[in-house]
Amino acid sequence: MVGHSLGGFVGGFYGTAHPEARVVSIDGFGPGMVALGSAEDHAEFRTFQSGMRAAFLAMTAPPATGDRWWRDQQVEAMCDAYPQMGYTAPNGRAMAERNLLDNGDGTWTRRPARHLFTDAFEDDGDADVLRMYRHTTAPTLVVRCTQSGAPAVLDLELDALERENPQVRVLRMPLTHLAPAWDAIDDVVAEVERFLADVPV
Repeated sequence: MVGHSLGGFVGGFYGTAHPEARVVSIDGFGPGMVALGSAEDHAEFRTFQSGMRAAFLAMTAPPATGDRWWRDQQVEAMCDAYPQMGYTAPNGRAMAERNLLDNGDGTWTRRPARHLFTDAFEDDGDADVLRMYRHTTAPTLVVRCTQSGAPAVLDLELDALERENPQVRVLRMPLTHLAPAWDAIDDVVAEVERFLADVPV
């Protein structure tokens, strides 16, 4: 199972429930907090997560459905918000447009639904940021995109995770969060294939 972002941390939970799987999570870190590092590290990480939450909520403000003018305004808002989250992929506008579903009647609906963001941040904002990987018994590759904007304390957590769970490997790549889905896709696929070739079926 290969997942990116939201799909990546879902993959971590999947690896816990399905030890027969092989899981690749590409920059799949959801809401949560770090336990390692200093008080300053914790404050920096909380600020980062708060910024992510604010950006997500701004991009998903009601209403969730509208006409063509509304659809175009939504695309512009997403494109404006992406750089604040470290999203600098050249095809960002195409990605934003894909989030608006044509209903076929002159209206569009935004996807994913807002509650996926509000529920996640409200319920899990103080949870362990790496909880989805702690108990996986499936061979798991976690790709950390080091230009995603996440504070360096995340690397302390990943190093500890790799020591504590022998099923987890961590690979750092100098990429923004969206690069694996766009301009760096070939580089990431090569690493995924290398991992899968090393892990017995």
